[in-house]
Amino acid sequence: MTHLEVVHTLPCRLRLRFSPPLQLHQAFGIQSSLVDIYPDLPLRLWGLGQGLVIGDGKNPLDPNLIAEIAQLLINPLDHIASWRDRLIHWLMILAILGWALPILPGTPFFLLALALRYKPK
Repeated sequence: MTHLEVVHTLPCRLRLRFSPPLQLHQAFGIQSSLVDIYPDLPLRLWGLGQGLVIGDGKNPLDPNLIAEIAQLLINPLDHIASWRDRLIHWLMILAILGWALPILPGTPFFLLALALRYKPK
């Protein structure tokens, strides 16, 4: 179980520590989820997954932010799966372009996407 500790807090900046430190794919998953929820929020990882710094020191932070980060720790996003889905999406785009354009082969891209278990929606 990962614990969330508030190390330093200001009205416009927040520094959090995870104990034990998260693995990098978990930390990147939390970071990408927060970017999806709060697109204009400046945040960065520190200490190779040990913590997270949120805010720029100018704009006030949302008071519900810590609760949402704690919820992401309980139900983490699998960052590896989301990258695989994006890669499959781009491989399928390249395959369609390859079949439409005579200078780009499409079949190898399709076979790579198929090997990554592409599931049409």
